[in-house]
Amino acid sequence: MSHYMDLASKRGLAYRCMKCLPPSSYIGEKGRVEAHIWKHHIPLNESPFFCSLCLFRATREGEIRRHVMTFPSHLLQKNKLMASNKFVGDEYYLKKSSNPYHLTPLDLVPMTHQESHDFWSTKRKRVEQPKGLQSGSVSLSPVHLAPLPVAPVHLAPLPVAPAQTLDPLLSSSTFLYKL
Repeated sequence: MSHYMDLASKRGLAYRCMKCLPPSSYIGEKGRVEAHIWKHHIPLNESPFFCSLCLFRATREGEIRRHVMTFPSHLLQKNKLMASNKFVGDEYYLKKSSNPYHLTPLDLVPMTHQESHDFWSTKRKRVEQPKGLQSGSVSLSPVHLAPLPVAPVHLAPLPVAPAQTLDPLLSSSTFLYKL
């Protein structure tokens, strides 16, 4: 037995990207439409903050600083450059636009409640109920676990070398740059 969870009533208003050409306008939650506009319609150098190494874009300084530690594409590019001794430091790649673009109400518009409901209704999430769990009754079979094998007493643990980190993100210099 399966049932559907109605997302239309839980997601609120949908927004439409006005920079896309109809009929293929991007539609989604406000934050996702904003991210879509930054990525697909605004030149990199017009983003308020951006990284020339991995092309990450941010609207706030804290986001651009945090991405050097968490954004997979940045970490990959950084590691490639470090392997060839060409990495010059995160601060070299972090940029602040001298003429940033600012999103306006003309860039994305909220859809009406009815349009939003109709859009979200096409995005229903199917939720399967596990077999044996009918509404109102729970019937769980007992779990039988096999005993865990025990190592013989005469085996000594293997010596382990101290952990060495090659992760440059752990160095304090990562946190000492200015935009």
